[in-house]
Amino acid sequence: MVKKRFRKQKLKLNREEMRRRMKKHTFFLSVGVLLFLLFLFSQEMMTAYKRELENERYKASLDAQIYSEILIKDLMVSQNASDTLDYIARDHEGVIHNFDFAASDLIRPYMYAIIWTPADGKRQIYPGRALVSPAIEQAVASSFTKNDEHSMVDVPLGKANGQSGLILNTPVFQEDSSGSGRYIGLASVVLNKDKLFATTISALHAKGYRYVLTRQSYPRFPSWQVVSQYGMVDDHAVSYTFVWDGCVWKLSLMPHDGWHVVNKLKMKIGMGLLAIFMAAGLFAALLSIYGNKRIAQYAAIHDPLTGLYNRIGFEREIQRWKKANGDKVFLLAILDIDDFKTFNDRYGHLLGDQVLMHLAGSMYDIFKINSDTYMERNGGDEFLLLLGGTSIRELEKRLMAFSRSNHVLTYE
Repeated sequence: MVKKRFRKQKLKLNREEMRRRMKKHTFFLSVGVLLFLLFLFSQEMMTAYKRELENERYKASLDAQIYSEILIKDLMVSQNASDTLDYIARDHEGVIHNFDFAASDLIRPYMYAIIWTPADGKRQIYPGRALVSPAIEQAVASSFTKNDEHSMVDVPLGKANGQSGLILNTPVFQEDSSGSGRYIGLASVVLNKDKLFATTISALHAKGYRYVLTRQSYPRFPSWQVVSQYGMVDDHAVSYTFVWDGCVWKLSLMPHDGWHVVNKLKMKIGMGLLAIFMAAGLFAALLSIYGNKRIAQYAAIHDPLTGLYNRIGFEREIQRWKKANGDKVFLLAILDIDDFKTFNDRYGHLLGDQVLMHLAGSMYDIFKINSDTYMERNGGDEFLLLLGGTSIRELEKRLMAFSRSNHVLTYE
């Protein structure tokens, strides 16, 4: 006795099973597509972020260069004042008789005072009401200026106004008959830093920058000294470096709220994410439609009980086989279950359906010789077989083996 097991899963998938698998495949494919799109979008956003950051830093570097050039012009005006005093002092051999008149023509709103200190005379200050702090006195009296062409020192302008300034010292030398230079005095211009950099500071504030202006002077000031500052800047700031009067100056800028480029990309990020989720949803819907179509196509040509072809599917496969194989011979066999109606009436249709599915599985095992074998449940207990590329002897042998086998169905 040959015991044939029930082969339902191998032969057919019912609609519910196909829908379950379709939903599973749709879910995983949709999630995969969503993750892939999110990955591509994240790469694009990273590129956009870097590009936007580079643009912002480039704009800030241009602003740093522009306002540094404005600072240079303002500093050059103060140097011109000291150079003019240098010329007048040398022309009068160190004695400036009309100092107030000359200084009044040279002074600018951001200059706190102009000072002439002759080598062997009394110091002259314009305007006369300017309060000279001890720090200014010390800076003017510093002997190192006699050996430098120019020097610049940070000084407090006095407790009265509580402001800080810069003092630009220019030593003046008179050439004697031997061709050597004789020190005849020191021209000093005291600058109010707040007023000197007012234009630049206002413009930087209006543009939303915080900044630090530093300078470096070798060998006296080898480290960076803060000249003017608004807010704090970090290592991410952009800087422009320039040289003026023997000192290296650096203007460092960054936005008040930092390089928050993401704020400018919020709209693009939001629209992109919306488009991605809509695309993933559309993809899932299309997959569902495609899956339902496949289920409908499968149901249209297959027997819902056994999973074998129905008449429509069987006839279609015969036409395909004939079209592909031309005039080749094929065999057609009809199988019928004896007294199946009696079995159905005695044991019920539920058990009868199990028997039909079991026999369909047995037929699949015995007659599925090659890819040119097709099977159909023609209705009730009748089955049709089409075998291509098989001899009549081989078919008879398999039909005999199938009919003589004892088919045992275990039913719980």
